[in-house]
Amino acid sequence: MIRLDSASEERATLLHERAIIVDALGWAYVERPSAIIDRKDEIDRAVEAGVTASNQYLASLDVDDFDAAIHKFWSYYGLLEVRADRTLLVESTDDILRAKAEGKLGLIMGFQGASPIQNDLAYLTIFQKLGLRVMGIAYNRRNLCGDGAQEPEDRGLTAFGQVVVKSANRLGILIDLSHTGVRTSIDVLRLSAKPVVFSHSNVRSITNHYRNLTDEQIDLIAACNGVIGLSTHAAFCRREPGVRPTLDDYLDHLDYIVRRIGVDHVGVGTDMVTVGTLHEKIQSATFTRMVDPGFHTGFGGEGRFVEGFENVGGFRNLTRGLVSRGYSDDDVLKVLGGNWLRVFGEAWAS
Repeated sequence: MIRLDSASEERATLLHERAIIVDALGWAYVERPSAIIDRKDEIDRAVEAGVTASNQYLASLDVDDFDAAIHKFWSYYGLLEVRADRTLLVESTDDILRAKAEGKLGLIMGFQGASPIQNDLAYLTIFQKLGLRVMGIAYNRRNLCGDGAQEPEDRGLTAFGQVVVKSANRLGILIDLSHTGVRTSIDVLRLSAKPVVFSHSNVRSITNHYRNLTDEQIDLIAACNGVIGLSTHAAFCRREPGVRPTLDDYLDHLDYIVRRIGVDHVGVGTDMVTVGTLHEKIQSATFTRMVDPGFHTGFGGEGRFVEGFENVGGFRNLTRGLVSRGYSDDDVLKVLGGNWLRVFGEAWAS
């Protein structure tokens, strides 16, 4: 439980209102819609929580090929049309600034893995023209680019993967290494001419999970001027098996990265969904069967996320938590979104 005195509460409130807040792996509004509550959908709730921009994943699993991704783009264009009052498409950092000025949620189009490009680099150019701005290399398993985080051999970046990295740099597509194997990610970090990110991964030395980062990966993010977005998944933050972690545990991961490589290289990537709906229960069951039966490690419902940051409203608690831990105003603004704005600007320049 975060406790602040009245002056600190006021400071946190003012900082939150000023901040450009970016969720580097946000809710998949088309893939995993939530219920309408008090006549508000999850986009309304995100805007009210202060979120400025959210990276939406249009593809992740290997079954998400070119055709599947094209249909996802079509669905998101429909979302942008029916919620033009509250959303806009992000293709540049100026669009994020405009979303903040207009009180809207900027939607960033992203892939969690490179499967939609199949074996054809022409598809990468097409997706960039459609609005793709963030792309993962491999989603847990092996693909034509390299090995994912679950592959035991972790054989590294392939020759095709090297060309994909260079093409993404040229086109202005930010490379995301969450879900990518350790060796493969290190290969990318050493090859990329532009900043690279982990959009939703935490610290392995605190919580030993295959999706969390080694110190070598963390150090290389600083070397390439990238950013690590910390996820609110309980499995990535837990200290003890079966004991649900709290926002304080989450902040311990953040403090670790700041101490090791500096405050310029950390942000937020919740990978959060709205739990409790029938649709989400089906999605969760399908995910665990297809990807990782033990992923949620016994945490169910809102317990899948850290206590105090189990839904979008937790962004306000995060700001309060940063204030409670003594971060300066400038550093709070960097963590909430300023660092993402910088790295987007550098990576998206083509």
